[in-house]
Amino acid sequence: MKILGKLIATISLISILPLAVLAYSDSSRIGASVKISVCGDDIIEGKEECEKGLGIQYNCKDFGYISKPISCDISCAYDLLSCQTVKAIDNNNNNEDIEESSLPTLMIDWDQDSDGILTIKEFASFITNWVSNWKSFIVLPKENIEKDTVAKECDINSDKTCNITDFSIILYYLNND
Repeated sequence: MKILGKLIATISLISILPLAVLAYSDSSRIGASVKISVCGDDIIEGKEECEKGLGIQYNCKDFGYISKPISCDISCAYDLLSCQTVKAIDNNNNNEDIEESSLPTLMIDWDQDSDGILTIKEFASFITNWVSNWKSFIVLPKENIEKDTVAKECDINSDKTCNITDFSIILYYLNND
């Protein structure tokens, strides 16, 4: 059995050698370039959201939270940990202290009882709207200007794209009781 294996390996090698000879060239050097994104090089590229060295200031409000300055962290991502969610609206106008909603900004309007959780009734109307916007987002070409406008209607986590991550966030806030 070992002899048969060596014989097959030798035949395979002999059949590959003519291809190797045909691929040979007089040049002894081959040039190639590889582009990688490096955090900290003052160039926003690849999966980087920002660059700390550029000194650009952002605000939590830009991501749907209460206005507060934020900065780029050492991993070239926005530091949103200190951002607070928008306060729920007091529909009764009785000027009581209202707890802050734990829902992402895009979902607050659908929380009719302002409890920070979507009931199945609230979820049904919200998800119908979200899926419609998500469908519009995914069919638009990348360079289409409308894509950013549509993303504002289905991008729950403010990453400027509508995808399964946004859907999983929605499911997290669904009351399954």
